[in-house]
Amino acid sequence: MAISRTRRDATAPHDARGVDHGPGHPQECMVAYAEQIGPRQVGRIDGPTVFPIVNWTADEVVASDNSLCAKITITIDRQTKTLLWVETPINQTTIACKDADNAIRKATIEDSLFWKRSKDEDTVAPHQKTMTRRYR
Repeated sequence: MAISRTRRDATAPHDARGVDHGPGHPQECMVAYAEQIGPRQVGRIDGPTVFPIVNWTADEVVASDNSLCAKITITIDRQTKTLLWVETPINQTTIACKDADNAIRKATIEDSLFWKRSKDEDTVAPHQKTMTRRYR
């Protein structure tokens, strides 16, 4: 995921929705993803998909956009460095969305358990690391 600024937005204080991002704040969030297709194998990269940023504060960045049958909201918590992705069904009474999935989906992106453990080990004194590794 990347947060970027388009050339036309570089001088505009407001985006198309009238949201004031203030000077120096990017106007969009670009998302690309890859899926695991097997053990130690990654598939092709899909995207990027562009989401307009609707709110930017010192604590969080929120990007949101509507597709045909779902509203996607991405919230980045700048303090904890985590991300919340929420897909909410919309337009469920239209013909195009009659067979669409109507479940609300939530996902988070945060440090993996392995990464958290390795960061915790980095905060331990060198002599404690040796003892910890010896008894594992």
